[in-house]
Amino acid sequence: MPWNFLPRPQRKKSEKFSGPKLKSCFRFICLFWLLVVGPVQAACLSGEITLFVPDREESPAYKLYNLLDSVFRRDFFQRVTPIILEGRGGSYALNRLQDSKGDGCFMSALSMPSFFFLAKSGNSLYDADGIYPLAVIASIPNALWVDEQSPLRDLDAFIEKATAETAKIDSRFAIAGAGRQTDQHLATLQMNRATGLKIPYLPLLGVKECTEAVRNGLAAACWGYAVPPEMMPGLKPLAVAAPTRSPVLPLVPTFFEARCDMQNIVLFGLALPASSPENIREKGLTELATALKDADLRSKITALGFTIPAITDPMPLLTLKERQAALKLLDEYPLFPRGESLSTVR
Repeated sequence: MPWNFLPRPQRKKSEKFSGPKLKSCFRFICLFWLLVVGPVQAACLSGEITLFVPDREESPAYKLYNLLDSVFRRDFFQRVTPIILEGRGGSYALNRLQDSKGDGCFMSALSMPSFFFLAKSGNSLYDADGIYPLAVIASIPNALWVDEQSPLRDLDAFIEKATAETAKIDSRFAIAGAGRQTDQHLATLQMNRATGLKIPYLPLLGVKECTEAVRNGLAAACWGYAVPPEMMPGLKPLAVAAPTRSPVLPLVPTFFEARCDMQNIVLFGLALPASSPENIREKGLTELATALKDADLRSKITALGFTIPAITDPMPLLTLKERQAALKLLDEYPLFPRGESLSTVR
């Protein structure tokens, strides 16, 4: 029998990808890693972004940031995982951020102008130079809320009541708000300046404690974001601190309509560690700008009462002009000296 008619030896299964085929397969995997997987991993080593949020799950801010997760999963194959630092405050969240790696895997919620107030006061747990404010993603005004059973129907009635109550020696009339050296602390000072009153400010942990203080009679009113009424159970809004009425509170007048010249709008954004390289910053900004163009995401954000800023891709959403404007507020209201003693309701 000629040699070429002999049956060919069968390879074992383990030998099918040996030799040149195995080398080619290995080369393809290496090339794919370098061209595709490598750049993705360079932006976020784990594919999961840890987001430090100093709010409870029921808070408007947490709901805002949590909405980003579905869009980032769908469009960028990244999971945004909020880490709730309840009761610790934004200062602690930014402290955690500045100690994190600048590899794109760590972000923090950021609210302004509180970020600037705390940084300048010297009472913060973070160094402003260790934080890179990446972008503003939404804004919302503060509103003045009272107990829903209160006979006070509008801001004029509240000011009249405050005028009479604060004149008493043993007055327990106060406005509650979340924290010291925050936007709600500033709102009380702005209102006092606009009305000529001296209403004490009661700094509490968060919106839940402020709501309880009003309902239990420890505070006459509290600051809260201009959100749908069902998110502030047991309370009713008297006025919104914005130039125009809120779409989710269309029947509630602004402070300007009540001849009280003040506005207090909070900017919510995201921050990176200052050690983040330029390519991480640009990638994060581009992805955020893309995500915020999603119609479904935008409708969900605006349903909470937030306004989404105009986006110019890939221009930074937090401009130098906005930072200077926030710092100008500090110069205009230099009322946050270290060790300041506030009049509060005990």
